[in-house]
Amino acid sequence: QIAENAIGLSGDLKSSMNFRIGPDGLPVTRNGQTVKLTGTDIPILWTNKAQNLCLFVDGTSLKSLSTAYVASSSLYTVTAKKRMMFIEHNNIVFMGNGFQMLKYENGTVSVWGDASDFPIEFEMPQRVYRTPPLSNILLSYRIRTYVAEGRFVFYSLDEYPEKFRRNQILTVDEDITAMSADSNCIYIHT
Repeated sequence: QIAENAIGLSGDLKSSMNFRIGPDGLPVTRNGQTVKLTGTDIPILWTNKAQNLCLFVDGTSLKSLSTAYVASSSLYTVTAKKRMMFIEHNNIVFMGNGFQMLKYENGTVSVWGDASDFPIEFEMPQRVYRTPPLSNILLSYRIRTYVAEGRFVFYSLDEYPEKFRRNQILTVDEDITAMSADSNCIYIHT
């Protein structure tokens, strides 16, 4: 029961939200969780390190959320019910859900990857490049991006997270389930 400046409890308390019981034993309301966004199906929400960009998937739409908690219209149509993972690398957001590899740069979403076979500067012999494999296991570490698929970890060229050499892979004995890193090395989890 809510009365003026107080809440009266009777019976057993099963759940509560946005109130606490003070040292005097009396419950008082407090600021707490409030609904800021209502979507139809939001399985993941991601914010960048600077906390000035928020991206989320709602059903089959990739959207952004403004600081005033207003959702954008759909930025890109994604595959439903697939876990989208995000990484930030050189102020660009890269993401993958196992069916699509995307990047978000300056408010625009496009496909992540550059498969052009043009050499970088005077690269001899000319190397063959590929887009990142379809995956949701991603990592940004130092000057490269990493993408895992099955037992393999592919890594991008130095300072160019769009190009992956076809023969630049790390192989482990079991399927990779996650990747992480600290200041000294990358960990591949199976």
